[in-house]
Amino acid sequence: MIVVDDAGDLGKGSKYFVLAGVTAYNDCRSLIREALNTAKVRKFHFVDDSDKVRRTFIGYISKMELKVTVYVLEKGGVKVKEEELLPILLRNVFPDKERVLEIFIDDFLNNEKLKRETERRLKEEVSRFFNIPCNVKLINEQCVQVADYFASIFWRHIERSDDTFYNEVKSKIKRVIYDIQ
Repeated sequence: MIVVDDAGDLGKGSKYFVLAGVTAYNDCRSLIREALNTAKVRKFHFVDDSDKVRRTFIGYISKMELKVTVYVLEKGGVKVKEEELLPILLRNVFPDKERVLEIFIDDFLNNEKLKRETERRLKEEVSRFFNIPCNVKLINEQCVQVADYFASIFWRHIERSDDTFYNEVKSKIKRVIYDIQ
């Protein structure tokens, strides 16, 4: 399973936009459920969580068998849509050994027609690139919370030079792609 989320924005609010693609090689759902119970929260979202909750979840993330790919766009004033950047990230993730590659992307599109077209286009492109069938869903899948943490932590690392949590997760990050516009 591969989960994808972003941090930063594609407007003028930040210098960088980050996508994180996380390949989970074990069942992250059971560890997330356990982490939610321990932290006494309903979901994990890096920007909304306290440092105590963040440290709890990062402790559970460290138990997960993961390989993370990070795509960093230094925007430089160029307008780009997220759906245009996703194929770059997805061509660089580490596919798992499943017969059908399952990819869950945090749902960022409000337009249902555009959402289905993006899913179809990504499914075709990724299936062709890895030469295996795949399913792509823009959906709020529970394991996307892990990608949210990696995207947010890496964004803080490069945007604000804030390594508060970066040093705790950097061993899971196996590939970083920098794109300067």
